[in-house]
Amino acid sequence: MKLKARIPYIWNKSVPASLPPSKQIRQWPLGGTKCIIVGWGCQRAGADVTDVASVAELKALRGRTCDQFFNDVNNGHEFCAGYHKSGLGTCPVSKI
Repeated sequence: MKLKARIPYIWNKSVPASLPPSKQIRQWPLGGTKCIIVGWGCQRAGADVTDVASVAELKALRGRTCDQFFNDVNNGHEFCAGYHKSGLGTCPVSKI
């Protein structure tokens, strides 16, 4: 994972992901922030999960923009990202 933010960390063989302080977590990431997703997923809607990892770049969405596309996001511990009708994203949880 590569974060482009000034978040302090200690480097060793295993490094847990560093998150912002709890007071700031509801505003993180800021809308428009570039997010990289990596994983094993579908190559297209309705397809089977692949055995080859893929990578995609998405933009973090906040507020009304997020609500327009995703009606079940819990802003206390989730955020949404993507480009409307771009074909980029993650598989629905039901596919995995």
